[in-house]
Amino acid sequence: MRISPPARRAALLCAALLWGTPPATGQEAPSRPSPFEGWATYQVPAEWSSLSLGSGFDREVRLSHLRYTIRIRLLGGKGSKYPTPGDFLDGFEARSLGRPPQKKGTETISGIKVISFLRKVPVDAGDPASVSSEAPKLAKEEFLIVPARERFFLLSYSFESPMPDLRDMENKAWRPFLKSFLIKR
Repeated sequence: MRISPPARRAALLCAALLWGTPPATGQEAPSRPSPFEGWATYQVPAEWSSLSLGSGFDREVRLSHLRYTIRIRLLGGKGSKYPTPGDFLDGFEARSLGRPPQKKGTETISGIKVISFLRKVPVDAGDPASVSSEAPKLAKEEFLIVPARERFFLLSYSFESPMPDLRDMENKAWRPFLKSFLIKR
């Protein structure tokens, strides 16, 4: 028996809606454990979505709203892609177009004073099929390395656009997020 594409889409939509519906017994659906359980707690900004990535040793949660992204990564230790904070800072991901990241200032996260870094990252600002001789569009990304026992958290904020941040999410979401981030000792 062959099911038509519209009927298949409708069936998948119904299944998705039912799957996301809490049980009818009056109980709340069980919440998923945080990938950072035992390591840290934080507050997700209102209206932002949360996506857990990486199920191995290095863990990541990506918070997003429109073109704004806050990334929380737990790295370090034996088995990590970056065993130490120095390994991360020397690696490709921390660099800004081949150069080391720029020091922006200091922040206090969970009572720990850490350095805030700034780097420039290329962003998708057009049709990927078109060929352009223009230099790539760049956006800034701020990141911090926060020690957590034998490991470390990498917290970052970016606005994936070369345009100015007119919504001022750096102050409306990123700064309050940093204040809410608490390391469990």
